[in-house]
Amino acid sequence: MAQLPRVRAPTPVRFIIYAYGLTWLVAWPLLLSRAGMLRTPAPFWMHYLTGFGPLLAAAVVAYGEGEGSGVRAWVTSLVRPVSTIWWVVGIAPLVAYGMVDGVLTASGYALRPIADLGRLSFLPPMPALLALLFWTLTSGLGEEAGWRGLLQPILQHLYGPLRGTLMVAVVWAGWHAPFFFYLPSYAGFGPIAVVGFVASLICGAVLLAWMRNASGSVLPCILWHGAFNTVTGSAVGQGRVAAALSVMVIVAAVVVLVVTRGRLGARLSPGDPMS
Repeated sequence: MAQLPRVRAPTPVRFIIYAYGLTWLVAWPLLLSRAGMLRTPAPFWMHYLTGFGPLLAAAVVAYGEGEGSGVRAWVTSLVRPVSTIWWVVGIAPLVAYGMVDGVLTASGYALRPIADLGRLSFLPPMPALLALLFWTLTSGLGEEAGWRGLLQPILQHLYGPLRGTLMVAVVWAGWHAPFFFYLPSYAGFGPIAVVGFVASLICGAVLLAWMRNASGSVLPCILWHGAFNTVTGSAVGQGRVAAALSVMVIVAAVVVLVVTRGRLGARLSPGDPMS
């Protein structure tokens, strides 16, 4: 995305302000509804609109930095074709879920049926494939268009692959803050669970940064994020399944760090943060 920034520190700051602002604008009425402070409660299906905050913020920043050419370059980075192996990497969370499901079933644990992948909070049941598409558009495209589509390459250019990725992880974690005040699954987190949540985001950020850098496209990140949330955001992705997937993400992140020696697949060229 060579046309997007004339990179300077205020660029990521503007993106963060827009991403947080647009997301929290949707989350605020849900928070007030949860607290019983609205006469007419907001419908909680609105929560899924928060995923589009980073997407909209990135579009605004891309246009502001490069006008029409900036938007075209940013959009190209989201849909740039990748080889078959990256499509496989993108759906890896579903493959991992299948493995975990097989192991736990063979061990005698009673698990929920696959159809429960389509059971999401605040929404009517839907087919599992439709749930995958839903998560790919909301969490996948909605978030990754911002985190890995714009913020990652800019911070990586300014501070290096590893430090830039850790900064993205911190911003990504902070973006979730309102959810702890109205989502039942988040509100029940204790201090240890919060630490584990942040650690899992850091590991996820490492994996996604590597996918973005090594493939040259945001597309695998979009697919991976959508597939991961299809499992963990559904009725089946709880308990042992969630724990097993979290361990897999941690192990994969450590492997990526060691194998790439902290470079996370980055191929940087001077003056081109979006390459």
